Amino acid sequence: LLAELKNAPKPIGENARSLESVIRAAISRRIPEYIFASTGEELIRLNEMGLAKAALGRAIERNPKYGEAYALLGVAQEATGENPEESYRRGVALAPNSAEGHLAIARIQIYCGDAADSIDRIKAYMRIDPLYPALTLYFLAEAHVAHARHRLLQRQRTGPRRRAARKSVIEGKSVDRGG
Repeated sequence: LLAELKNAPKPIGENARSLESVIRAAISRRIPEYIFASTGEELIRLNEMGLAKAALGRAIERNPKYGEAYALLGVAQEATGENPEESYRRGVALAPNSAEGHLAIARIQIYCGDAADSIDRIKAYMRIDPLYPALTLYFLAEAHVAHARHRLLQRQRTGPRRRAARKSVIEGKSVDRGG
């Protein structure tokens, strides 16, 4: 792996020492998928997303049930503008106690209009990691605002019909139940 990184198309430069220490520590565990996943995580930290995706892909090849590797792959995909949702979902399905995976899916749910489910997912993240960062509260507030906005729009759409129906009932007229 070190030899592959030395031949990488974009030189890593001064970050090579931190990367090498992560790889050596991972090698000491003697679990190949862990070596690749740890390397991928460090490459994400170093903003080397192409190399990170390659390392994480190797981790997944070695162990297709390694949920954390899928969640990390989602981070790298998101950073490069790819859709990370499938990687995050697979990561959480394989590692249901992955706090970061739950938060990542919740963020996607907020932006895709599924704020109600994102609130539950953020709360699951907070239960898994009780020392969650303050940024989590921002995401939770954002989900509540998005959900409230959705509910308000629903009420605005159905409001006039409800008022017309009530008025018709009061006046003794038949109620139009059409769309």
